Amino acid sequence: RGIPVPQHRRHDRLARRSIALGALSRPAWRPTNRSASHRERYPSATLHGYDVTPAMIAHGQRLSCPGARPTLALHDVATQPLPHRAASAHLVSMTSVLHLVDEPLPVLAEIRRVLTPGGIFLLHDWARQPLRAYLAWRRERLGEGESESLRRGFRLFPVHNKYTAQDWQWLLAEAG
Repeated sequence: RGIPVPQHRRHDRLARRSIALGALSRPAWRPTNRSASHRERYPSATLHGYDVTPAMIAHGQRLSCPGARPTLALHDVATQPLPHRAASAHLVSMTSVLHLVDEPLPVLAEIRRVLTPGGIFLLHDWARQPLRAYLAWRRERLGEGESESLRRGFRLFPVHNKYTAQDWQWLLAEAG
């Protein structure tokens, strides 16, 4: 089950400014599956992408993007405020990052600061699952062989399985 997302009447104003935090391998401006990208849906949007690693910024810069290119920059939201005015972003998306942050509540407060009233925070992150299911997912979805899924799976399981869906709901509620 997903966490409920507020419905907006004015979708044309939703993404005047969109901020993607981390995991630029699947940024907000690239479509996934059959969905249109933010850039295609909201061509006048100003898009920003942040990551803590130069390699991910370089990767994001190599990706094709319709229309104006997003602004990509090295930035650690866990240690620095976002370089945006309060209530200036209609959408903030974060992919596979928050589970890595030691203290997520200050990061969520910073995201809350830059969101407009009624803005959306789209969180896509790992949710705890049983070890057997996680290892099977690695084999099926990532195409890892048995020995590789065990080797990498045991190393990454504690990182990827830090929070349950209920934990995420509680963290988001605590952050307001």
